Amino acid sequence: MKNNLKYIVMCGVFIVSLIVLAMSASYAFTKASVTNVNNTQTTLKSTTYNITTSLTTASGISVYDLPLIEESEIPTKSASLDFDVVSNNNHNSGKLDIYLTDISISKKLIDTYGSFRWQLLDGSTVISSGSFNDIETNGVSSTTQTDTDTTLYFEKYYLKRELTIGQTQTKNFTFRVYLLNDPNGNQIELTNQPFECKVTVEAYMIW
Repeated sequence: MKNNLKYIVMCGVFIVSLIVLAMSASYAFTKASVTNVNNTQTTLKSTTYNITTSLTTASGISVYDLPLIEESEIPTKSASLDFDVVSNNNHNSGKLDIYLTDISISKKLIDTYGSFRWQLLDGSTVISSGSFNDIETNGVSSTTQTDTDTTLYFEKYYLKRELTIGQTQTKNFTFRVYLLNDPNGNQIELTNQPFECKVTVEAYMIW
């Protein structure tokens, strides 16, 4: 009798474990995550403008298995990176250029529907957005890595140029990437493709 009871208890624990694993797998698929790659960068141009930013210790974006989402789900189901830029200047305002570096992108993500998209937010306001379909035209190809049959490499892709920052101002940014669902398109093969990048800020003085 004791052996039967022990067997029943063990079966129950095994079934509960399977349910927990299934729920975890489902969540991982529907909620894109940001995983650690090399730290992001901050660059100061020759006309030095004094800033500090959380990008110096932040992680880059590395995603795989992005889900297809609707417009209304972008704030909650996109892969995102939050960072701040703090201006420490007594007399002058400055300009910021924000762009991606060390980019690797699956060729399949550059599709005819423009499904793989990005947004840059200043606070809660979207200040720039687009599709990665134009990266082959507007991106700067990598000089250190060679494209393959499945992957393209780029060393620079601009998100926003000449953004004004006050002389003692803090700006809080969010960079998002996501796959936008198109009910009229066949996009299933896009959901298991990799993408990696880092975010860079260049700061320079307004003369």
